[in-house]
Amino acid sequence: SGFGPSGFGPSGFGPSGGMHGGMHGGGVAAPVLDVPDSEWMFPLGDDAKRINCGGEVAYARQVAKAQGKWLLVNLQTVDIFDSHRLNRDTWKDETVLSLLESSFVFWQRADTSTQGANFLRLYGVSPDALPLVAIVGPTGAKILERTGFITPSELCAALVEFLEANELDSAEAPKVRASRRPVRRRSDEYGDSDVEEAAVHPSGGQGPPGQLGQFG
Repeated sequence: SGFGPSGFGPSGFGPSGGMHGGMHGGGVAAPVLDVPDSEWMFPLGDDAKRINCGGEVAYARQVAKAQGKWLLVNLQTVDIFDSHRLNRDTWKDETVLSLLESSFVFWQRADTSTQGANFLRLYGVSPDALPLVAIVGPTGAKILERTGFITPSELCAALVEFLEANELDSAEAPKVRASRRPVRRRSDEYGDSDVEEAAVHPSGGQGPPGQLGQFG
């Protein structure tokens, strides 16, 4: 942890101009408002689109709470190649998708979409911190986050470790492991060159923007 000023496609719905994100609540699909697939070198795959929750992040939190799952957020930007790599590699991985379906509600947006921009504003996330992958708990606090590209194997290991250490309805603060990863600097050009990733600061923050630990 894709998407003029609104960042919408011609119809304003979904990366390819349609609605997706599944049926929630009373059987009505909340729309995923995002930029069109044509803006992506590697658009989000069909399987990931199918589980991409519609609506604003507050709605996704409600869905996660109703389903007894954690919320996993991915904020993307078409300007950084790491976002395209996440779509190409991580969100197409079968093990990642299986983990997401079983234990998380997945919510991906671009920073230029209205729903993505609202998340950045609510959580005080800088555009320089994108792409962002974060776990959001029932209180709305960001618990873990990772800036930049994360491989499927790294993400699976981090998610399994997190799930084994935490219960969704526990009264205790979520347990997170500190990372020794250096701070990542945003690169200005597309490229597969090595990038530094965000450091982690475990905390028991409550509510947005919240303080958090990070994957690593």
